[in-house]
Amino acid sequence: MTPPRLRYTIDSNPDPLPAGEVAATLTLTAGLPSRNQYADLTRLTLTLPVGKEEKELVITPDRIAKTAPQGWTVTHSHPDSATFMITYEPEGDDPVTVDKDITFTLYPLDISPASGTCTLHITETSIDSDGNPTDATENIKVTKFRKDFRVGQFGPTEQVVPYGGSTELTWDITGATSFKIEWWEHVLQHKREQDLAGGVRTWTTPPLTSTTPLTLTAYAKDDQGGTLTHRMAAIVAVRSGDLEAGDLTVNGTVEAIREETPWKDQPKHKVALGDKPAGETRKITSCSLTAATDGLLCIQPVAATTSGNVLALHIPRAGKPAQKEAQFVLPLMTPMTIPLRRGASLVAERAHAQKKAVFEYYWFPLGRAGELTRTYTYEA
Repeated sequence: MTPPRLRYTIDSNPDPLPAGEVAATLTLTAGLPSRNQYADLTRLTLTLPVGKEEKELVITPDRIAKTAPQGWTVTHSHPDSATFMITYEPEGDDPVTVDKDITFTLYPLDISPASGTCTLHITETSIDSDGNPTDATENIKVTKFRKDFRVGQFGPTEQVVPYGGSTELTWDITGATSFKIEWWEHVLQHKREQDLAGGVRTWTTPPLTSTTPLTLTAYAKDDQGGTLTHRMAAIVAVRSGDLEAGDLTVNGTVEAIREETPWKDQPKHKVALGDKPAGETRKITSCSLTAATDGLLCIQPVAATTSGNVLALHIPRAGKPAQKEAQFVLPLMTPMTIPLRRGASLVAERAHAQKKAVFEYYWFPLGRAGELTRTYTYEA
């Protein structure tokens, strides 16, 4: 079966989604994996299961309104079901080139009263390299919780700790039968976990020696006695003494921390600034890496034409991209771990008068979305 050209994520408001909610919002985001620079589409079809049982999402599609980016059209194509045709311009006959994330919103949704897990079905019609239409499907699970399951505060009491220090993870969750904590040790080389009873509200980390992702999974029962799960993630950064990169905040959250070694066993990507990629007549001047979910980015320059600082990095300020949230430079073979929040971007450019800068990066997502979205700018 042909895999989808785009990656798809579903977000709900409220989150977690309570069964019986009468005015929920569902957001579908379609974006390019980093391995592709574009996709030619003719149509997307989104189908929500309709009914009142645990495997169905909405009671009725009658009230559902749709919003879409400029140029896109969402049509409620079957009045008796929650099936939506998504096309570019009303006719939608010709393919449209998708080169950035597109987001569609459905509201209000009358959520089915029975808690449980349901499946949303997405069909993507794209044009392959030979000009032929190709269908691909994606199934996304959505969980409806009983209304006695509520999630409040969650996070570490200290988001940056000294080398070898600990912090307390706290949360306010009701209706959970049990919890599980997962964390990584030694620069994401070893995964650890610990089970906790449903009444527990705090947990103290072991001594930390590297920037550490923490995941809390809450387990709850549905109306049929089955088990439902809700996962949340946080990041604790570690000061590394003389290896510390400096007080650089990322979208007002945590510091960028330099690591001694790159992560192991993670997919590695390479980018060459100053090169002409296949099919291009111009050189790449900059590369932007955008996160569709919270995560950790490890980046280091691996080749250059001269010594000294090789790579110039900056993070545009949220809502004011012309301003910089943080900026710094990296010498050759100097790795840096940077926490990125959902929607944040890291822009990489050649430092100073470098004619070429090659860098590698590893991405550790802490949510459902996968790879970073990678976009280039070219010389004029």
